[in-house]
Amino acid sequence: MPTVSAKYSQFVMPDHINVVGTLFGGQMIAWVDLAAAKVSHRFLKGADVDGAVTRTIDKVEFKQPVYLGDWVNFTATIIGAGKTSFKIKVDAYAEGRNSEPRLACIATLVMVSVKKMKKEIIRKHLMEKPAKLFLPIYLITCLSFGFSQEDSTAVDSNISVQKAQESETVNIIATVNPIEVTPTAFRFSIYPRNHPAESFMQKLFFPGEPIQIILPVNILNTDTLGNIAKMEPLGDAYDVQYRMFNKEGSGDIKLTQFDILVPADIMKLNVVDKTSGNPIPNCHIRVSQDGETLSMAEADTSGYTSVRVPIKRNKEEPVLLSINTDGQFPTWKGSIVVPEGDSERTVKISPIKLDTGETIYEVIDELVPFREGPENGSTVLFLLNEGDQLVISKVAGDRLFGRARIYLDNQNKYQNVNGWILGKHVYLKDN
Repeated sequence: MPTVSAKYSQFVMPDHINVVGTLFGGQMIAWVDLAAAKVSHRFLKGADVDGAVTRTIDKVEFKQPVYLGDWVNFTATIIGAGKTSFKIKVDAYAEGRNSEPRLACIATLVMVSVKKMKKEIIRKHLMEKPAKLFLPIYLITCLSFGFSQEDSTAVDSNISVQKAQESETVNIIATVNPIEVTPTAFRFSIYPRNHPAESFMQKLFFPGEPIQIILPVNILNTDTLGNIAKMEPLGDAYDVQYRMFNKEGSGDIKLTQFDILVPADIMKLNVVDKTSGNPIPNCHIRVSQDGETLSMAEADTSGYTSVRVPIKRNKEEPVLLSINTDGQFPTWKGSIVVPEGDSERTVKISPIKLDTGETIYEVIDELVPFREGPENGSTVLFLLNEGDQLVISKVAGDRLFGRARIYLDNQNKYQNVNGWILGKHVYLKDN
């Protein structure tokens, strides 16, 4: 029986790749079926049938992995025929840019010839004495071979693999820096900025693995910053991060490091002067709960900052927000409830109003006693910390008398309290 065969090729694109960076086995089987369909089409030329359908895939064996950017060249060959069915062998050879053709997959399939009946019913159908068909098919395919170089019908059993052309590739490299967190894995995606739903490739990486994706250069978006890298840490409610980059030549594209932070709710905070409405620049923000610091931040020159409040806190209770303005204003404190997700808040801080003869002093030490009387053994009203401000109205030797504005945590309000403090713990501010 003369050998009837057909060739078919596919280029491995990002959508064909699995999480370990090789060709999906299911995709290879689909291509094998297409190669079998192509040789079936040739084999049935001249037969009184409408085509053939796959009945069984008797054997599939994956020999070698296939990678992004490889060409896969299939040779499908008729190896046996009966009255209504025939058997096909498919060999798939993969070829990389810097590698020789390698046998990646072999498969054997059985196809059944069919014919459409009334009411679109499809049934098996005789191939009109298939043995008599071989001669005209042989002549037709020989002529076809003579006039075509790209696609041929072979008349022997030798497999010829045509060397494929491959595009240049680019290696997109990402690094992650987990800060006091341990993600279980990282989902890394590359897609064009103008079509975010159409990912070039998405891969899963585990901690310690180098994170990189190899793509053909010619599929990247040519717009300025037209491509986006998306990093999704897995294992908790981590922030998803993005990097935009340009299409460049072949080689490596190294993205700015991805810092993986503790999952948090985000409070967008503006700090302003209550009297003038002007922003208070460069103030220091501390968020705490039950005496434990949850996070710290610093406002920019416009009085704005984004405060991260960890989601692992007691959400049934408010947090204490403290704002230190480096002496521009008294330290501000307030108990607030931080909503889940993103929220915005503006804090208005009032300057201290002075009466005649009063001056402002600032505490320079931690845990300084503020006493009811000038004596060392007098009752301690509370303890002051560095940065707290006092309005002093009387000086008696090394003791100073004045008032302090104290935040009452349980009542969430301020109250002025009069008392005494040692002069060595404070300094006079320029009013």
